[in-house]
This record gives sequence, C-alpha cells and structure tokens, in this order.
Amino acid sequence: MTSNLRGNMTMVTMGWADRGPIYIFSILPLGIVTLVTMTAALYGLVQSWNECHDAGKRTPFDVPNTLHLIMASAEGGLASKLSGFYEKGLNDNESIPVKLTELKNHRKKLDSEEGS
Repeated sequence: MTSNLRGNMTMVTMGWADRGPIYIFSILPLGIVTLVTMTAALYGLVQSWNECHDAGKRTPFDVPNTLHLIMASAEGGLASKLSGFYEKGLNDNESIPVKLTELKNHRKKLDSEEGS
C-alpha cells in the first residue's frame, strides 16, 4: 500500500561543507596523523643522509634483522665454510666463530675467525 505525499522536508546534515564546530574535530585527527607521518619520514631521510656523509661514524648493524645478516654473510663468503642443514651440520655451524668487520662505504662483512 502506498500513498502520495507532497511537500518540503528539511534535514540537517553534517559533512565536509559544513564548517561548524564539529568540523574541526573531524579534521584534526587526520591532520595530526599526516603531520606526524611527514615529520617522521623527513627525520628518517635527514638521518640517513647524515649517516651516509659522515665518514667517521660507524653504521648500525641490527643482528635480528635478517636482511642485515644475509648481506653480511654473503659479503664475507661465509657460506663456503658452513656445513649442511642436517642435524649434525647445524650443530657444527653453531660452533664456528665469526667476526663482524666494517668495510668501505658503510658495508659489513662476516668473517670466520678460524680461517680468515
């Protein structure tokens, strides 16, 4: 069952075009997040640039970072000194002493201390 209606209806809506007091509260969190993100990105770029252009500063090496370990291991040729991935090989690999050395251009290298 339907019935026809005629007339005007006024509705109050709130959106981006409404510049009421609630507008600032809806845009404020977005502005804060954007500002903090841009500040953090700029700070990271400045720190990275300073680190690359400071010859006397040692670069950080993060041991839990898998990529840092892979790069350092590949640089030193450590793979040829490691045993396989079977149980005895893994135990033997744990006893190999290694030394982290810093190369030119802020690169790292893992050397086996027994045969470097």
